[in-house]
Amino acid sequence: MIERARAAGKTVVVGGPDATSQPEVYAAADFLVLGEAELTVPSFIKAWERGERTGRFDPGEARADVEASPVPRFGLLRFSDYLYIGVQLARGCPYNCEFCDIIELFGRVPRLKSPARMLRELQTLYDMGFRGHIDFVDDNFIGDKRAVKEFLRRLIAWSEERGWPFYFSTEATITLAADAELLGLMRDADFRFIFVGIETPDPELLRQTQKKQNTLAPLADAMRKIYEAGMMAYGGFILGFDGEKAGAGDALAACVEETRIGAAMTGLLTSLPNTQLERRLVAEGRLLTRSKRTEVRPWEADQMTGGLNFLTKRPRSEILDEYRRALARIYDAENYFARIRAFLEWFQPHGRHRPGPLQWPGLAWTLVSVSFNCLIRPSLAGPYLRTLAAALARGPKHVTVAVVLSWFYLHLGKQTAHVIGHSSSQIDELERDGEEEYLRRRDLEPTRTPA
Repeated sequence: MIERARAAGKTVVVGGPDATSQPEVYAAADFLVLGEAELTVPSFIKAWERGERTGRFDPGEARADVEASPVPRFGLLRFSDYLYIGVQLARGCPYNCEFCDIIELFGRVPRLKSPARMLRELQTLYDMGFRGHIDFVDDNFIGDKRAVKEFLRRLIAWSEERGWPFYFSTEATITLAADAELLGLMRDADFRFIFVGIETPDPELLRQTQKKQNTLAPLADAMRKIYEAGMMAYGGFILGFDGEKAGAGDALAACVEETRIGAAMTGLLTSLPNTQLERRLVAEGRLLTRSKRTEVRPWEADQMTGGLNFLTKRPRSEILDEYRRALARIYDAENYFARIRAFLEWFQPHGRHRPGPLQWPGLAWTLVSVSFNCLIRPSLAGPYLRTLAAALARGPKHVTVAVVLSWFYLHLGKQTAHVIGHSSSQIDELERDGEEEYLRRRDLEPTRTPA
């Protein structure tokens, strides 16, 4: 792609997390703008204004002062094109998960904007007339719990003064459930959606991959506390860890059911560039790379259809078979909607934000769209109507969440069918030709020397 752009006479500028993690892949670009934007974009702009048309800007180990980050130019957005607007409070995470690249990119000491600085961002959106859903894109919103609590207290007061113009979502570790004060503050601030990385129900695997924080309390108990605080959870799950035993896929699916998570992002372990996992796999001679190191990384699209980019300890076909069976169970229509009904039993919605006149048509369209799609698909009509009836019996706020989760299924069902088909093709090829030939056809071989 870079070569085509340059052949067309275009100047190619590349930056962001992937380029920062593996700049050699993007070496053909005219400009490489690496690291955090606050540190390198100003230098790039000055170079461009001087007439320079090539360059590399790399801050090394330096970290940006997020307090000095400029308020985003929200005026460049057309709000009607977005389901929600993203903002950022903090960068970095105190944990040490082996497979995670966030701690490599942003460090293990969370850096937060001050409450006043963050509220200035929200005030800008408020003054521009935006109302509705705002997502804190932090990779771990609660990395510094003391500082986050102070911000939430200020946010609650700010929102109260303005009639609750926004509601929020974010990503956090499951340790949130153990902090009643933090849960209460997030509830009072009107946080409604949260992504939690569960990964695996096997405590030994969690310790092995250095995610010990997920072993501190029973997963279902933790998720129930989050639901009772009025937050609906998305969950992240991974199959393919070293040390997995036969039946890991069934255990994963059972965990999804026990924790009553509707949208369970279930993928295959993928070694990301510049992580502890990658370094270990290279040292063990197990990371799969293509013959040309400067080509794209050896996964095809994402961790669902192109994960396991290393020599696995278990037979690859066994992992893929368990993966497709787990997906089939998780996203079977009857199972999915039964999980939503079970979630509604634990869910205690709050919700201080009230939809404005411009938001009601979108909510109404969502309900009509979901109902129409489910009713014209007989396999979905029964589960959907039972779920809608269960939500109606509990109140309008339960209905809103039930409809949102039902809407998700219109995509998740199709996505699952695609991934299962892809996995089945991989399994057929592995069983027919063996893993060595399977990898040879993809021009993949284990890394023998440090990358």
